[in-house]
Amino acid sequence: RHTRYGTVTGVQTCALPILLIEEDSTDPENHRNLATVYHNLGAMDFALAALQETERLDPTDHRAFRLAGLILNADYANYTEAIGQYRQALEKSPPEEVERAIRTELAQCLIEQRDYTAALEVLELVAEAVPVLVMRSECLWSMGELDQAKQLLARAEADRPDSVRVRLLRARMLLDEGDRQGAITIYEELLAREPHDFQTRYQLALAYQAAGDNDAYERELARYRQSEVKRSALFDMYREAMQRPADFEIRDRLATLCEELGQRELAETWRKAAQIGRAHV
Repeated sequence: RHTRYGTVTGVQTCALPILLIEEDSTDPENHRNLATVYHNLGAMDFALAALQETERLDPTDHRAFRLAGLILNADYANYTEAIGQYRQALEKSPPEEVERAIRTELAQCLIEQRDYTAALEVLELVAEAVPVLVMRSECLWSMGELDQAKQLLARAEADRPDSVRVRLLRARMLLDEGDRQGAITIYEELLAREPHDFQTRYQLALAYQAAGDNDAYERELARYRQSEVKRSALFDMYREAMQRPADFEIRDRLATLCEELGQRELAETWRKAAQIGRAHV
């Protein structure tokens, strides 16, 4: 059927929210519910359009701004717009637990943009769980506050020594300080767990290059490029899936490809989207 967001075919999951919108297009809750359905189906373009309408009708709803920020951040890597959505969500006085989550997601976007001062300011009001300690440590390290950064990372290591985020930052510190073999050891340990973690693979290649081992550098770079081909295919399939909310098979294929790339959480998201869609056809 055709909606104000586009044409959706064969997804009965959307039927009730769409009917409610047709009955009362001024109720922001109807648009937000539809956005949630689209998000669960992996139809992010449709979800964002519905969220924009929700925000227009109810500028006080922190949930719409937070979900828009999450989509722009996680699905589009559009950190600039995600930051704007997250900041607006914080202005709506969300509950304390939700505010902490929003601040953590916002800080990560700011780190991606290398705005470390702003990220630290955002994290000031967030309890120091391991991910927050690592983010603060990364910011301070990047700003040249090396001793403080090491202290925070040591606290995170004491609590979660096997955390991937902890280990990656430790490897970066070792590499920056000239301990190339120490960094290589960590990267290899992490890749033994997740062989298709292309970002870590690339860092390992650079570490080998810094150590002067050109053969290992070329080997790891070739493996990185193999993962990059799959990552490119994932992106293309992902864009196709967002335009085809009723195509459950493509969501199954996305789940399989995500598993091949070691992205288990994302694979589960796509598999769940396919299951939800089939259950309502």
